[in-house]
Amino acid sequence: MDEYPSGHCRDKPFHRRKERGKFEQGSNRRQMTGRNVRKMYNSMTARLELDHRLVGFGDVAAAIGKAGGDIVSIDVIRPGQDKSVRDLTIQSPEQAESAIVEALRRMNGIRVIMQTSVRSIKFWLLFLTMPSIAVCLSFLLHGGAEQAELRIGVVNMDDGSRLAADAAGYLARLEQIKVSEHDAADARQMIASGELDAAVVFPERFGEGLRRGNPPAIEMVSIRGATVTGNVDLMLSAYIRNIASIGRAAQDDGLFERLYASHATFRYDLTAESIDDVSGRNRMSRQTIGYLAIILLFCASQLSNLMLHERENRTYARVLSTPVSPVSYMLSNVLTNLLVMMLLIAVALAVMTLAFGIDPGLPIEVLLIVLLPYVLTAIAMSHAVTAHAASAMKASALQNLIIIPTSLLAGCMFPIETMPESVQRIGKLFPQHWLLDAVGRLQSGAALSDVWLHLAILAAFALACALAAAFEHVRRREAAIV
Repeated sequence: MDEYPSGHCRDKPFHRRKERGKFEQGSNRRQMTGRNVRKMYNSMTARLELDHRLVGFGDVAAAIGKAGGDIVSIDVIRPGQDKSVRDLTIQSPEQAESAIVEALRRMNGIRVIMQTSVRSIKFWLLFLTMPSIAVCLSFLLHGGAEQAELRIGVVNMDDGSRLAADAAGYLARLEQIKVSEHDAADARQMIASGELDAAVVFPERFGEGLRRGNPPAIEMVSIRGATVTGNVDLMLSAYIRNIASIGRAAQDDGLFERLYASHATFRYDLTAESIDDVSGRNRMSRQTIGYLAIILLFCASQLSNLMLHERENRTYARVLSTPVSPVSYMLSNVLTNLLVMMLLIAVALAVMTLAFGIDPGLPIEVLLIVLLPYVLTAIAMSHAVTAHAASAMKASALQNLIIIPTSLLAGCMFPIETMPESVQRIGKLFPQHWLLDAVGRLQSGAALSDVWLHLAILAAFALACALAAAFEHVRRREAAIV
């Protein structure tokens, strides 16, 4: 007792342990809370019809909480003694969204009329990377289109002919062509297997006909078409015509040999200057911008569909009942969509230039100036569609019906130069054509002032679609007031 005169000294260690336990328990609670904050949360709006004879709102709140959701707002859409319709805004972890909806559907007396969700960060990351799909698609289709060296096989049916051998040697001296000799069967088999790009067949008595100035036609065999063999055929035909003209002029073997030897040993000086062939690069970058134009139209339609969701959950009607004008409402959506779309373009251009090394063929700032009126056109067009559509499903169907055919006819998917002239005239009716034509002219060396007509036409498209959307918003507000 003397050691513990007051009696409470023995209790102090106990109190310390108890307080320490509280502190440690609180720390664990704070750590758990920190882990919960890092979870991905979605905000979901569910419109429910409640039959109050079978279920109460407290039962609904309990079911949502048990499934992992928190009710953050309640809007009474249609009150009633027996039945009512309410919009519940529910915040929940991403993986709990389907469990909440399923729990509500299983309850008696509840009918889920509508369900919308503000997507998580994963959705927006996917949305922001969508334009990069256009760049990847163009790179896969056009990135390896140009081959550094053509593999040409020579089949000499005129054995022992010096003139046929010299013609084959002429082919071997051409740049970016690798020549090898084969018999006819091997050459055809190697072409079929892809080991050769083409084969040149010199027929029998080729040398004799060439001496007389009337050589038999050579045969060019390939499964890759004139895009591969055209240049080889052109160069070889020019060489054969030159030798044939010597034969027609000589009309004598001795004179032909002297003229042919003089032609073979003739020397001339050339001043050569190498320039970069940018046609393939510009073609690929222009096609990349064509695919990007399609993706931008789809992205604009997805953003404008948010207005339809606001109309379906009656947020749109509540906005129109306020002093906010329809034009202000539309302009605020357009400005938001414009910022998101320009961010998409920045991501696409970064992937295009840095990741894939595709040179657009014109300064980036000039390309952005050309893309700006097109983006406004895409946004205005999508707003015009959503303003007149009755539902999100109908709007999506109508937008697909507009985007795919017009992009095809305007040359976004295939070069418009390969289409019939009548189709090319139809393609000029769509804004995608004026974007691609402006880019092509700028790549060819035109100044920005030279494409002012293209920019004006794109601005006219945007203005016409914006007026159509604004008119429909005004009409809906007047109908709501009446």
